[in-house]
Amino acid sequence: MTKHVFITGGSGFIGTRLCELLLEQNNKITILSRDPESVRQRWGNKIDVINELSELTTMTPLDWVINLAGEPIVDRPWTQQRKALLIKSRVTLTQSLFNTLNQLTTAPEVIISGSAIGYYDDTGNTIFTESSRQGKGFAAELCQDWEQAAVSDKPHSSRLCLLRTGVVLGKQGGMLKKVSLPFKLGLGGQLGNGKQWLSWIDLDDICQLILFLANNKACQGSYNATSPNPVTNYDFTKALGKQLHRPTIATVPAFILKTGLGDAASLLLGSQRILPAKAIKAGFEFTSPDISSCLQHCCKK
Repeated sequence: MTKHVFITGGSGFIGTRLCELLLEQNNKITILSRDPESVRQRWGNKIDVINELSELTTMTPLDWVINLAGEPIVDRPWTQQRKALLIKSRVTLTQSLFNTLNQLTTAPEVIISGSAIGYYDDTGNTIFTESSRQGKGFAAELCQDWEQAAVSDKPHSSRLCLLRTGVVLGKQGGMLKKVSLPFKLGLGGQLGNGKQWLSWIDLDDICQLILFLANNKACQGSYNATSPNPVTNYDFTKALGKQLHRPTIATVPAFILKTGLGDAASLLLGSQRILPAKAIKAGFEFTSPDISSCLQHCCKK
């Protein structure tokens, strides 16, 4: 059955691929964008675009709402100005979105709202699932406030899923796009001591998980969007080097990352061993459950 799907962050790395999959299923899509013209250039008349949330009140009823918006968090140091922007693009936007959804005559049947595994902070070697403790620090508190903004103002009749996303791996963007050139030049290497756990997920798998949660009425609450097989940074480095047929003898010392990124370096040097327990229990099946199959998928020409 065709759905009317509203997406924030629909022009981003995950959102773009999700739109492709939704269009394949003949769904109607509306995107929130600060640059509507670029959306029209990308999609033509296949996708509708608005630049103000208030426009939702005059549209046909929404079936699914998928909230993926958020400024990149690791790209630069967490100055006070940067922190304010990260909060605005996540917490404040989510508050505005849910305030608007509560004004609609018909509430959406399901809302999938973004979060991240930063919610747990550094877990060391300990395995964490959705029932594990909250973390501390800026990134963890940002994720917790992000989720609370959705939980506290959810339309009464809507089902809510919170998506705690790990590192998304795909050909067109995200982490792989940033590291692929150094690796191809033979300059790729582990970060710090390489022992920190990396909880990752294939781009297609996270998009399929979103569709799975939207379509399954029994699914609600928080879900870790991570592969069932996290790897250490060392093992990720070796796997990517093998896939690209390049050496991985370099090491990026921790102090260099801390000098360049400040506190934000904690997301690269911290360890997060997160499992998608609820998704597995619900019956979701990953197409790229291990890092080798994921990198083969991402790096194929």
